[in-house]
Amino acid sequence: MRQPVRPRSMVMADFTPPLGTGLRAGAETVGYFSNYGALTVYSPGGAAPSGWTWDGNSLVTTTANAVLNLAQVNGGVVATHADPTVTNCKIIVPAGEIFCVTLQGTGKGVLTVLDTTIVGSLGGASPQVNGISSDSGLVARRCHVTQSGDGIHFLQQTGTIVSQNYVGPLRFTDEAQHCDGGQAFQDTVDGSLTFEHNHVVYTASTIGTPLNSSLTMGPPSAGGTLYTPTIDNNYFGGGIYHLRFNFQCRNAVVTNNDFGPVRSGVGEVGYHDFDPGNGNTYVTWTNNRDENGNSITAP
Repeated sequence: MRQPVRPRSMVMADFTPPLGTGLRAGAETVGYFSNYGALTVYSPGGAAPSGWTWDGNSLVTTTANAVLNLAQVNGGVVATHADPTVTNCKIIVPAGEIFCVTLQGTGKGVLTVLDTTIVGSLGGASPQVNGISSDSGLVARRCHVTQSGDGIHFLQQTGTIVSQNYVGPLRFTDEAQHCDGGQAFQDTVDGSLTFEHNHVVYTASTIGTPLNSSLTMGPPSAGGTLYTPTIDNNYFGGGIYHLRFNFQCRNAVVTNNDFGPVRSGVGEVGYHDFDPGNGNTYVTWTNNRDENGNSITAP
């Protein structure tokens, strides 16, 4: 059953992190909390935790299975070795860095990011490309991502889980930016993914251009690998299409999602672009609602 986001006045009075299983993320219910413990601060030019070293303004891995826990990193976090983990952290990224938290390279296992607050820079000519990204697997749970150019990027790879994250507002400064709250890239093999209990805030550009999407998946044309998404209990704040499937979607499960309004005056087109004519199929489409609580008809 869908769990609504509670108003602020109802959240903090009785909330103790971490957010319970199955509840949708809120701005004040995910990310780092002091309950998890005190943070050790790491800044460029200073000490680095075990398994990491400074390269300019980015903390980079020196070994596989590197862990950041209870750290405030005043820089980017770039993993080039397999299976890094970031937990209970604050990542505050300065102007000029390309990424906030990223795993670079295929075949590198899984990037795990839990209970972490990630803040991109409002300075500099361009925002960070994204808040969390992986060229391999990704498990992202209970994170708060804000001020990056895009939110969370991942492969349509079996085992990928993006759950209980609060994304936005994003930094949308360039109308050519193609800004997305979440983006799933095509993998080299058929795969599945889970996107659940997330809240993607509506963000407009500096001249009012809407997001490309709150979540986009699939290639822009037919061909290549297939993906099977489970999309449950999310809030999709906006986008030209709030939820994009594009092509190559098979046996989707789309349930219990809420959508913000379609702002046609600024170029938004619809709640979703799911098109059986593109060969897309679903097995379940239930309890998906517009901004007024009305059911969004299955395609």
